[in-house]
Amino acid sequence: MKRTFLHAGWTPLVLTVVLAVGCTSGSGLVGVPGPGQGVPTGPPPLPSSDAGLADHVPQQIVIGFLPTADVHRVVAAIDGAVLREIKELNTVTVRLPRPTSIVDTVQKLQGMAGVKYAEPNYVYQPFLTTPNDPFFSSKQWGPQSINAPAAWDITKGSPNAVVAVLDSALDGTHPEFSGKVLTGNNCEGGPTTAVAHGTHVAGIAAALGNNGIGIAGVNWNAGILPIQVCNTSGACANSDIACGIIFGATFATLNSVRVVENLSLGGPGYAQQIKDAVDFALQSGVLVIASSGNDGKSTVLFPAGYPGVMAVGASTPANGRATFSTYGPHLSVIAPGVDIYSTIPGASYTLMSGTSMAAPHVAGVAALILALSPGLTPTQVRSQIERTATHLGSSAFDPQFGWGLVNAAAALGALAPNNYGQVQITVQDTLGLVGGADVVLWVGTASCLGLTQEVQTAQTSFGPPPTTAPPLGVASFNAVPVGSYCATASTTTEMGTTAAPLAVAAGTLTTATVTISP
Repeated sequence: MKRTFLHAGWTPLVLTVVLAVGCTSGSGLVGVPGPGQGVPTGPPPLPSSDAGLADHVPQQIVIGFLPTADVHRVVAAIDGAVLREIKELNTVTVRLPRPTSIVDTVQKLQGMAGVKYAEPNYVYQPFLTTPNDPFFSSKQWGPQSINAPAAWDITKGSPNAVVAVLDSALDGTHPEFSGKVLTGNNCEGGPTTAVAHGTHVAGIAAALGNNGIGIAGVNWNAGILPIQVCNTSGACANSDIACGIIFGATFATLNSVRVVENLSLGGPGYAQQIKDAVDFALQSGVLVIASSGNDGKSTVLFPAGYPGVMAVGASTPANGRATFSTYGPHLSVIAPGVDIYSTIPGASYTLMSGTSMAAPHVAGVAALILALSPGLTPTQVRSQIERTATHLGSSAFDPQFGWGLVNAAAALGALAPNNYGQVQITVQDTLGLVGGADVVLWVGTASCLGLTQEVQTAQTSFGPPPTTAPPLGVASFNAVPVGSYCATASTTTEMGTTAAPLAVAAGTLTTATVTISP
């Protein structure tokens, strides 16, 4: 059956800049089990020079603006040229003249009227480890490990539950993708030459099943939405990733379908633009899933570390944590990621290893859940996967494994209680509501004194645009684990805290107001 989908109709911007990819693992908020787990709280201070920056696109920065800003004046003040505008996020990507210090330019912009934030255009990379054992080339152990065959007795997916693959260009002509590939977008703007990584990821999540050839994806019937955010060398610029996240969310809205976005990439650079794009996707009903990373350490990498993103680590055939798999309190679940057999360009197949391979197993399961229950919210889908996972290491949350090994059949069973709520904090001072204040959620204490364990951070909104932004002075927190919390708010001159802890209940919205003063 052939279906026609609407798409955003964007014209890809072809950049003349050579991009470098850099991937990393999940950071700290997704899968936080509750009190006692430390997590990242936002962008770190800028280094003293460009040499101290994480991998980034040379001579490019990203600027986020307030609604009333004079964008052209700001860009002209730094002698820049706009390469891309993302209106939904009120941001532009700017090319700087050579030679120009990115750190100095960002610091200059941070003091200019109308600028919400400025940051380097960081680069993420796919989380891929090259396999070294060719004798497993005919074995596909992943679906069996996550109990997918029993899940297929319940549902094999639906074309209305789509997996968006934000990656390198994939081979849409592969026989395993016949009739499944939708009209996507090239946010990277370069050649659309198919690359193994994106094709391999797509096959894990959604290759055709029971077609007499090759492999079976976790979700046989899901549509595949290809969104190119990495170049042919595997470099993924943050501005391209943000473009891809927005495109996937817009596609879901325009076509009245459910979309799960898979990002098998990452890096250490915190980008406010991507954090805002993730918020946009969640508000559009889109679940964002990302690889935790391949450094084998308890590290926070992004985009897996942004609030609301589901961070996925890699398991072995023996149900252990892969030695390369990044772990920590931000980890949601683990999934097969060692010697995974899947599709590559040219109607071929090969083994690959990495958390890049683990994430699409979970994306495929998430799309199975939405095929069966299309009305669930992203936090409900995530909670269902976590609450039905097979515990490893302990009987509850374990930083090495998150909530455990994803179990596809169990996830399609009775709906487990949602483990997450939402929080909105309004910040005011004597003059009224305050936009741009930094708000931190902490593990609650009596009277909110002696706060030591940070949970999530956000900034209060300046109001629309974008149209999905919270009201003026409000900071929104998605996917807050059930528990007791306190909130603090601050600007450069004022600060304040809630007088008493907030009780966050599953599936509910908790609101509070913080009054700040000098």
